[in-house]
Amino acid sequence: MPYCLAVAAATLRIDGWFNCSANTFPSWNARHNTMQVAVECALVELPLCHATTAASCRSDRVIQVFVKRLLGNGVNVDKDVWVLQGGPGASSVASMCLLSYRSRLTHNCNHVVEYMMLDLFTTTNGTANIYTMDHRGTGRSHPLECVAAQASTPGSANGETIAIDELPACIRDVLFQIDGQPAAFSVTSAATDLYVLSDELRPNVSHQVFVYGASYGTYLVERVMQLGPSHIRGYVLDGVVAQVNHSFAQFDNDINAAGTRFLDRCAKNAFCNSKFPDVVTGNLPLSNLIMRIYTRLDARRPGGVAESLCYPLANWTDTPPSHTLRRFLTTLLMNVNLRGMIPAIVYRLHRCTRQDDHVLAFLQRKIANPSQGRRGFTTLVLPTLRSPTVQGDALVEMNAMLYNLIVFSEEWTYPTPSVADLQLSFESQPFGLGVFDLVPAYCVATNFRDEACRSL
Repeated sequence: MPYCLAVAAATLRIDGWFNCSANTFPSWNARHNTMQVAVECALVELPLCHATTAASCRSDRVIQVFVKRLLGNGVNVDKDVWVLQGGPGASSVASMCLLSYRSRLTHNCNHVVEYMMLDLFTTTNGTANIYTMDHRGTGRSHPLECVAAQASTPGSANGETIAIDELPACIRDVLFQIDGQPAAFSVTSAATDLYVLSDELRPNVSHQVFVYGASYGTYLVERVMQLGPSHIRGYVLDGVVAQVNHSFAQFDNDINAAGTRFLDRCAKNAFCNSKFPDVVTGNLPLSNLIMRIYTRLDARRPGGVAESLCYPLANWTDTPPSHTLRRFLTTLLMNVNLRGMIPAIVYRLHRCTRQDDHVLAFLQRKIANPSQGRRGFTTLVLPTLRSPTVQGDALVEMNAMLYNLIVFSEEWTYPTPSVADLQLSFESQPFGLGVFDLVPAYCVATNFRDEACRSL
């Protein structure tokens, strides 16, 4: 049975609608920049605690949720399409594939949802209103930030990154802001936002509603489906995150399954495998070759035909160089436009001529000091405990506090695996982002209740 969620449109307090830009940040897409489309933005007041979370969330406060829509341009507009971002912790303008190692996003990148909205507008020939929203707790929708604790200011002990010993104060700060109701920022609460908004913002009851979610957005859409909305006609799940038998603690293992299939495609491609003779003969799988490169870099040994080249790569980070390179290759793997670079980078790392050395050194400089314009493309999807310090950062960065709240509450392995076990898994495979880094934050958030937390 659907939940009773009726909220009369007349009672929705809306700060808007205002004419606004289709692109929150400057775009270099000439076609999008010249499109003639009416765009409106608003902040909509919604309950901090919905009826769907009444058992665990009790407060009469309200929050504001940001909504953007592209209006259809004809008399035949008969549907609304809602486009939802991934995450958790990402606003509608966070670009999941272009976050940097410090969870910082350059403002000149492709913002996936806004680009998709414009493409959908074109595909539907203006016969649909295209909507998106910032998930509550992110971006412009009551972001969870440690303002009073000041743990993420540049002048704090650990700079903009929240140190583990600062996290308890940050949690207390956020709990005060949300009236002590963490369930208010659960997946169910966010799903109820979408339920209410998609129903009450449609022009009439005959208007069809469709919902698209990507990555974590599919998890959110699945939760909407469980609420039983009768007004939503269809759902699109892109990159499914399952409601059961899924854990972010297993991310490194999961990404390696995809990475292995990608490397197998190289091994079966005549041009790609010709660059790796040992792969062609079957003597050395490409994944093993990558692991050998990691071992060499961690030993700070030079490589190449003269055993004197490709050493600069060992200085990418103070942590084991293989960790940085592994995360970098994983970042490329997760980007449909960039994953084709992986074999070329591995080839140069393995061959290591003087020319390769120059190319890799140039790549290293571009990562460390990206130029203006289309800046560095390295990513780390797992957010650091870092809060944005300016408005632009707040929109494009992952909100670490919301990420932790949702992942540790609903999408983790219980009891938690240890740091040592997750790090061993990370270091034994060619791809991974290093989810072992999240265990200390999990332990703080759960008051060190699990056995694996007691040794930290």
